[in-house]
Amino acid sequence: MNPFDQVSKSSSEVITSDYKSKMVSHYKPLVSKFGFDYRSNDWGSDEGQVKRYKVLLELIQYQNFSLLDVGCGIGHMASFLKSNNFTGTYLGVDIVPAMISQAKEKLPEYSFQLISSYSELVSFKPDFTVASGIFTFVDQEMFFQSISELFDLSNKAFVFNALSSWKSVPEKNEFHADPLVTLQYCSTITKNLAFMHNYLPHDFTIAMYK
Repeated sequence: MNPFDQVSKSSSEVITSDYKSKMVSHYKPLVSKFGFDYRSNDWGSDEGQVKRYKVLLELIQYQNFSLLDVGCGIGHMASFLKSNNFTGTYLGVDIVPAMISQAKEKLPEYSFQLISSYSELVSFKPDFTVASGIFTFVDQEMFFQSISELFDLSNKAFVFNALSSWKSVPEKNEFHADPLVTLQYCSTITKNLAFMHNYLPHDFTIAMYK
């Protein structure tokens, strides 16, 4: 079956109530237990996610521009930007209330917003949209639909990463995307692309430019 056929042609909401409930149930206990710590995001290590941030941001000229961080979690990308003297406008959004509360508490100088759908972000229209680690528990259809919607939100580019199916032993219950199939799908939206699979063995990043 062509994976592109799994992309819904309807206007149905990408972020369903079942998905939101699943994410809240998964992450709320972690935030309560670990607070402002990489384990609240269910990461393997802080170093790995920082490496992902560096790759994402190397692909865009984010300084002095507006940046939308989708799936911001507890605000670690904002913390990374702060440590690198970020001079642009930042908005972090997430669907888990406990994560947004933690981000606001730790980084009051940055803007964070709880959302229920991507359509709520249309009025922001950032120069760049980034998404790091948000596709761990999606399926193929939600993955492709999210890529399409988040690209449409941006004035200049959308950059995201995902777990790679090229990993020798994928983790159970986690979505691992085929990098080439993903790149092919992105090429149906824009031909102006960048692709990286050389920074972690189980991860890839794609930048989609307008």
